[in-house]
Amino acid sequence: MLNAPLAGLRVVDFGLLLPSPFVSRLLADLGADVISVHPPSGDPGYQLLPGIAPHLHRGKRAVRLDLKTPGGLDTALGILATADIVLEGFRPGVADRLGIGFQAVSARRPGVVYCSISGYGQSGPKRTMPAHDANIEASGGVFAGSLAVGDTPPTPYLPVADLSASMFAALSIVSAILGGVRSSGEPESVLLDVSMEESVMQFALPRWGRCLTDAVEPVAEDLVAYSAGAGVFATSDGRHVAIAAIETPFWSALCHGIGRADLASAPYDTHAGRSAERAELRTLVAEAIAGRTAAALIDELEPLGVPITLVRTVAEVAADEHLRARGAILPAPEGLRVAHPVVWSGTRPASSDTDPDHVRDLANILAELSTAPIGAT
Repeated sequence: MLNAPLAGLRVVDFGLLLPSPFVSRLLADLGADVISVHPPSGDPGYQLLPGIAPHLHRGKRAVRLDLKTPGGLDTALGILATADIVLEGFRPGVADRLGIGFQAVSARRPGVVYCSISGYGQSGPKRTMPAHDANIEASGGVFAGSLAVGDTPPTPYLPVADLSASMFAALSIVSAILGGVRSSGEPESVLLDVSMEESVMQFALPRWGRCLTDAVEPVAEDLVAYSAGAGVFATSDGRHVAIAAIETPFWSALCHGIGRADLASAPYDTHAGRSAERAELRTLVAEAIAGRTAAALIDELEPLGVPITLVRTVAEVAADEHLRARGAILPAPEGLRVAHPVVWSGTRPASSDTDPDHVRDLANILAELSTAPIGAT
């Protein structure tokens, strides 16, 4: 099927929490058969990420194995012998010690695509350092822009390091599979070393990339996201709006819309001029906005072409008519589901409702693998 391009490929995922399971969720959405291997206690994500885990693991099957026992390891190796793609998110060296590292798996499954996701990569002085998303964002320069303009770096709300590593892992896996399909000989096994730090640096580059060539720290003028007319502003009814009046025409429209046309003239009619007085201008804009309700402000500024949106609650996002009309939010047994974000020739990839932490059908999976394993040679 066009919208299930990975059908016929088997993924075995040893990852827990977010990065690796998010990769395998994306692959499952695209038709891959995913088997998650959890420890005997299950994926701790069900305790640490209780609202996310069912969505993260949909469309997969799971088994619980103790890899530190001979029986558990033998069972895992049997499953791995049928894998086209293997994912793991242990600290470097742990997979090898458990007996499921790249060398062990590729010996049993030539041509496998083996993807390791770790905080700082499989080599280098920091390779074994413990880290979660906030550590990686801080280390990878995500907050450099805030430091440059004198702001206090925010506590991360979105796990950008986790998700950026997941996206680069998924892209690399699909590329490796495509490369194997196109090769004239037998596909070679591939080891993908995905560093969360290096991944999030790619996402941070739009904020400070010029500094790599000019050898200077970023300044406000470099950072359009920190422009005087860009940010989240409080309104009189206790709501917030996001405004992105970055370019001069948007800035001028904003100033006229909030009754501060004087701020649209020189020296504030250029990006450089506004950047030089960023803090003062943001205060003046915030004061003008604070006297209006969110709805009134949107009604005033939208017709002027100002990029403005309400800062919405989850319930408001879920009720959005536009998202519903596009099929981006769908009914599901757990309530609602956020669909795969890419439409393939008018159709979205669809996954099953299976939540693997409540399946644990080891006997059924092993029986299936012994009779007609997907992708087995």
